[in-house]
Amino acid sequence: MANAQTTPAAKRTLDVVNLILGVWVFISPWIFSVQDNVAAIWSMVILGGAIVILSLWAMSQVNNIAPEWINILLGALLFLSPWAMSYVAYLGAAWSAWLCGAAVVLLAAIDLPMTHQYPTRT
Repeated sequence: MANAQTTPAAKRTLDVVNLILGVWVFISPWIFSVQDNVAAIWSMVILGGAIVILSLWAMSQVNNIAPEWINILLGALLFLSPWAMSYVAYLGAAWSAWLCGAAVVLLAAIDLPMTHQYPTRT
């Protein structure tokens, strides 16, 4: 019996969770009312949108390792963004960035070893 951690469904699940995290990051500036901090809005919208796009890319190309590495980089940038873009005072948005950034990095890192295990679809 196959281990659940090495199945294509497990890889797809990790990509879907990253997709959901990206959507959350994208909409969180409006949920946490940071309209007066343009840097916070743009950093979360751009990083969230990029995570969504990369998650879709990872789902469409199971053997491509590039989206996972880029998602690790984007997750790290998202984690650092409250300090870099000066929105630490907006606790909801800052915690969202910290938690989602760490989760994106973790999920993409878990996904890396799974990336080359499956044959490409033709």
